Amino acid sequence: MTTVQFEQSIIVYRGEAKTIQFTITYTADGTEVDCSTATCAFAIKRRVTDSATTISKVHANFDVTDAATGVLLLVLDSDDTDQTPASYIGQLDLTFSASHRDFSDLIGVEIKNAVIAA
Repeated sequence: MTTVQFEQSIIVYRGEAKTIQFTITYTADGTEVDCSTATCAFAIKRRVTDSATTISKVHANFDVTDAATGVLLLVLDSDDTDQTPASYIGQLDLTFSASHRDFSDLIGVEIKNAVIAA
């Protein structure tokens, strides 16, 4: 079983481009998981029960340069975060093969109003 290490919650300002780092490790001993063969996805919803996602990112939206050491960078552009300021829920999805798929715990995502518009 793997675990995803991330900030306690993700905070972005409306219209801000931001890169978010995820570090994937084995739960048992904390060693990094080689994610170089994994397909990554990330989704954000307002509520867990919502059927539609507010932000949906696919593998092409990740910088996987250091995936072999368990580091994945999610690249959000200003259009992604140009959402109604509120609290959201996110989740990382890693597919290693047809029979091996891992999900992160739910991640709090806060989109805040920016003082100065982007």
